[in-house]
Amino acid sequence: MTINERVKLVRKTLKMNQTEFATKIGITQTGVSWLEKPGNVVIDQNIHLICEKFRINETWLRTGEGEMFRQDDEYILDKLTETYQLTDKGQRMIRAFLALSSEQQEAIVDSICTLAHSIDNNNTPTPVDESSRLRAQLEAEIQAERKAASASSATSSEKRA
Repeated sequence: MTINERVKLVRKTLKMNQTEFATKIGITQTGVSWLEKPGNVVIDQNIHLICEKFRINETWLRTGEGEMFRQDDEYILDKLTETYQLTDKGQRMIRAFLALSSEQQEAIVDSICTLAHSIDNNNTPTPVDESSRLRAQLEAEIQAERKAASASSATSSEKRA
């Protein structure tokens, strides 16, 4: 199937005539007819318009591989990219953040909030302060684990007696 046939398939799947389809992407009915004619070149601008307006998977439209319609998360990321002019690096950052567990996401959000608070108060923590805080946190966790192990050991001794 050619890209021209896929453009026509998109239009038919959406149950639109050429005039309705043309209006949605901002070209003429004759332009849609030309796009659908096998052998005619479909320029990038028209591909992008079709994909944006109808949530079409660009890879599918260009090559026929994959699903016709984009997944919702791809559509949402595309909307964020458009609204906030995200760079490729910004898109990758969002994808990476969303791939993290909820606990990891929470840790990152907490760190960003701490950083923002420090900036607002003109009280930027030094690496030594952060290191001390982390060391104290680790020591507290070790102490809690020792206490739990000790309590577990005492319970086992009582059961044997």
